[in-house]
Amino acid sequence: KEVNENLLATKRDVRFTKTEFQVLYLLLQKKGAVAPYEDFREEIWPDRAEAREVVHTLHQLVTNIRKKLAPCPVKIDNLRAEGFRLT
Repeated sequence: KEVNENLLATKRDVRFTKTEFQVLYLLLQKKGAVAPYEDFREEIWPDRAEAREVVHTLHQLVTNIRKKLAPCPVKIDNLRAEGFRLT
């Protein structure tokens, strides 16, 4: 109960860029399951052919999302060479 009260006490608006929101939305759709890098590329950047660029951009976006959600108990795991998982 204390944890819930503490979370309510820190309630605040969190603003995401359009792309950050798209990443978070895809993670939410697959909550608990791995969201492979390829899914992000297909959904968010269908015209980008360079996988390395997509992966680099995703890591930057997930870092930003983690910072913005820091007080929340939400966790985004990085599964090396696979993708991300929201837990």
